[in-house]
Amino acid sequence: MITTHPIRGEVANTTVADSIFDGITYSKGAATMKQLLYLMKEQNFSEALSAYFHKYEFNNATLSDFIEEMQKKFEVNEFTLAEWRGFWLEKASLNQIEPEWNCHDESAEAKITVKMTPYTPDHPTLRPHKIKIALFKEDLSHDEIETLLYPKEVN
Repeated sequence: MITTHPIRGEVANTTVADSIFDGITYSKGAATMKQLLYLMKEQNFSEALSAYFHKYEFNNATLSDFIEEMQKKFEVNEFTLAEWRGFWLEKASLNQIEPEWNCHDESAEAKITVKMTPYTPDHPTLRPHKIKIALFKEDLSHDEIETLLYPKEVN
């Protein structure tokens, strides 16, 4: 939508603060924290969050303080949390992720490809995503594939 905006921004006063807390901020904020949890794995995320809360209890803290503390338990090699912050918090819009499955070609080995595109050309940001793909069998058992989607041109 034309109302899309980043979830991090400068807040000069309470009037500005009142105007930026909307559905986009809350929904994308929740999705962002879920993605961070999934990237870091629950144990590392929990330990980093606990350390952050203890370090800054009864004090003011900034987003940079949060990112710095979380980075101590971040084990992804492709990018830092400072870079992740730019992708996820400081850019508008979202990405569209679509699986492509060659199940109709019985002569070929089964293959699934995941394609990621910007949702709108006005905001061409491609972000790294950690996802899990489940492949279900007729008996409802399933296999899971966990992967990090890291576009060649993250912007």
